[in-house]
Amino acid sequence: MLAFRFAISLILFIVPFASAKVASLDLGADQWVLGLCDKKDIFAVTYLASSKDLSYLSERAKGVRTHKGHIETFLSGDVKIVVAYRPISPFYLKVFKRKGIQTILLDAPKSLSDLKKQTSYVAKKLGAEEKSASLIKQINRIYGKENESALFYGSHGLCPGTKTFMSDLLENLGFQPPRFKGWRYLSKECILKLNPKYIFFLGPIPSGPFWKALNRKTCFQKVPSRLTLTTYPEAVSELAEIIMMRKTCA
Repeated sequence: MLAFRFAISLILFIVPFASAKVASLDLGADQWVLGLCDKKDIFAVTYLASSKDLSYLSERAKGVRTHKGHIETFLSGDVKIVVAYRPISPFYLKVFKRKGIQTILLDAPKSLSDLKKQTSYVAKKLGAEEKSASLIKQINRIYGKENESALFYGSHGLCPGTKTFMSDLLENLGFQPPRFKGWRYLSKECILKLNPKYIFFLGPIPSGPFWKALNRKTCFQKVPSRLTLTTYPEAVSELAEIIMMRKTCA
């Protein structure tokens, strides 16, 4: 306990190195900060925010300070707000509280309805209410009547079922996603049993005899990682457009 207090006391005396008020702690939070805040108000975003492959708003990250998650990054006297998705280290929370830094803690939304609420909440907290209306309009336009079975296929076969954001997105577009609950690793046998009309790959499309044979009857399409690693409304809207403009089967 004494060691912890000493560490906190030592950290709090670090000399500030920049002047701004908002920082983000992860890639998802980066998008909200870059999308809703003026650059002059951004203290730092993660180094991933500048990646064109991973970050939807990478262009807006140009000229913005980046960090690699070290606690010292957030201890400038001018940092007033830190945005982060749970889970977050209790140590960080204690340091932020000691410094009087407000933490905007977010949970990953499980539906478009959750996302609309989160958009309003974050915009209000960051003083950007005027921007939330247009973002929510984009969410409201995500709608379709496809009536086809579809599956998102992630790394090593990790796939979303019901009670997940990706499944809710498919349902709003009219697709029929798998009915198992939560995220699940699917074997090749499970994929054959599900027999989806479309598979949207969250990573590279696998190769091999099984996938080649499956592609004769199931349409494959890869979606960009920068659209699936965030639920920022503009990214979700673009992802929905790609799904709706999907390739047809060969």
